[in-house]
Amino acid sequence: MKRLLTDQKDITRTTLENVQPARLEEGQARLRLESFALTANNVTYAAVGFQTGYWKFFPTGVDGQGLVPVWGVAEVVESRADALNPGTRLYGFYPLAEELVITPHADAQGMIVDAAPHRAELPAVYNRYSPVQPAPQRQEDLRALLQPLLATSYLLCDWLIDNDFFGAEQVIVGSASSKTGLGLCKFLAEPDTPRRHVVGLTSAGNVPFVERTSGCDQVLPYDRAEEIERRPSVFIDMAGNGRVKQAVHARLGDALKH
Repeated sequence: MKRLLTDQKDITRTTLENVQPARLEEGQARLRLESFALTANNVTYAAVGFQTGYWKFFPTGVDGQGLVPVWGVAEVVESRADALNPGTRLYGFYPLAEELVITPHADAQGMIVDAAPHRAELPAVYNRYSPVQPAPQRQEDLRALLQPLLATSYLLCDWLIDNDFFGAEQVIVGSASSKTGLGLCKFLAEPDTPRRHVVGLTSAGNVPFVERTSGCDQVLPYDRAEEIERRPSVFIDMAGNGRVKQAVHARLGDALKH
C-alpha cells in the first residue's frame, strides 16, 4: 500500500512510501481511495496541522511525518463490520494514501461515522462519510472540489441572517473568487435570502469570472476598494490580506458594523 508522507516541520518535503496493509480487525472496514481533490485548502491543512489538529486524523506511526487530509471517494473493498458492505462507495475525508481502515458506525441520518478511538475527540464533521452512487467523472470531480467548503459558505450566510446582518445594508466578500467566497455570494443571491447589496472583492484577473458566476451586485478588484459605497456594511474576509482589510476599514470607518 502506497502513502505520501509529509514532513510536518517542512511541508515542501514528501516521501512516497510502501507499507504493508493494516490487518483488518472485527468491526473494521478497508476503503480504497478512488479519486480526490488537491487544492490550496489541503496545503492549509498541512501548514496549520499542529494548531488545528489535522495531523491527528491519520496517524502514521513515523515520528515527524504526517498524512495530509484530502476530500474524495473511496470504495469498501473488505469489511468485517455490519455497518458497511463491500462495494459501497463513500465520500469524505481521507489521507493521501491508497487506502484507509475505519471503524464504521451508521448514524440516524444514513451517514457512516468512523468511530476509531483516536478520532473520538476530533471535529465530527470530518469523521462522517456519505454513501454515494457512481456518477460521471465531472460530477465526482466537482463534488470533491466544492462540497467541503460549500457547507462553510452556507453557515456563513445562515450566521449573517441569524444576526440580522449586524444591521448592515451591504455585505462585502473578500476573495469572492475563492470556493467559500463564491459559495457565500451565491447563497446571498438566493431569492429567499433577505436582500442586501453584495460587493465581491477579487484580483483584477478574476473580476470577469466573479461577475459572470457569483450573483454579486458589484465586483471590484482589490486596488479599487476605495470605490465601495459608504453605507452600513459587514465584511467577510477569505483572504487575510492586510492591505485590503486596511483599505476597507479606511473607506467605511464607523459604517463597518462587523
